[in-house]
Amino acid sequence: MTRPRFRTTLHLSLALLTSCSAIAKMSAPSLRGSPETTGIVVIEPDITFYADTLGTPYGERLVGGALTRAEDANRTVSGRPTSGLVVFSDLAPGTWRLTLIEGELQSGILLKPETTRWRRHYEIPPASADAFTFDVRAGGVVYAAVGIVDDDRADSRGVGIGRREDPGAEHRAWVRMEELYRTSSWGPILRAKLGAAAARQAKRP
Repeated sequence: MTRPRFRTTLHLSLALLTSCSAIAKMSAPSLRGSPETTGIVVIEPDITFYADTLGTPYGERLVGGALTRAEDANRTVSGRPTSGLVVFSDLAPGTWRLTLIEGELQSGILLKPETTRWRRHYEIPPASADAFTFDVRAGGVVYAAVGIVDDDRADSRGVGIGRREDPGAEHRAWVRMEELYRTSSWGPILRAKLGAAAARQAKRP
């Protein structure tokens, strides 16, 4: 008696997942540049904001970020958000450094209006610069996860930023990238990167 209901629920769930995937692909920024001459950097920020009221943790909506050429601070490229990632494309080969992540808090019951009015800018501190410096090559794709804790509580106010090493998160990020851009000129490269990440994940104890 319960099978028809189960099948209906399953079909609805699959339809919802398909719809969400289609929406994500439609809203994803295009990858500019050719694999023959440019590279890509993918940043996955994990931002936690602690409100000064009751110390309640909130997540943030990604807005974007910035990479700067290591030997030329005036040469900056903006990244665009998609599916929890900030993607930088059309990067000339060379050394690039993550310098900024931007987030935006959504209105909440315990958040003051002035807290959500402006975007929140997280500049990578000089002490962490080396951890977020990337060697970009033509046809290459680079991933890095960054953990950000933005604490607005009076007794512990401050911002902590550091690089996170999480093979599982990296594998999931490449799954998303391959799904979003499999039909682009970067598709074969992303599939190869996903395969390598999956192999590393399989070897973990």
